[in-house]
Amino acid sequence: MFKEKIDIFASYSRSLRKERELSIYGDEETNTSPELLYLDYDAQQSIKMAEEVLEYARKLYEEKELNKMSNLFNETKINL
Repeated sequence: MFKEKIDIFASYSRSLRKERELSIYGDEETNTSPELLYLDYDAQQSIKMAEEVLEYARKLYEEKELNKMSNLFNETKINL
């Protein structure tokens, strides 16, 4: 359930936010490019986090759409 994952997703967001600038611009003080600061493992972990959030967001969206359709059906049925 999405609600149970909110704390984990918030942690992902904080972690990725902290790394965002370095991952785009590198370390300007040491003139180190982003490619030298991060490994493939770092990218894979970021992708896993994003995929997990996307999976749960899709499920939440589908659940909301299903509820909306169900409510519409029930309203139509009552009006008939």
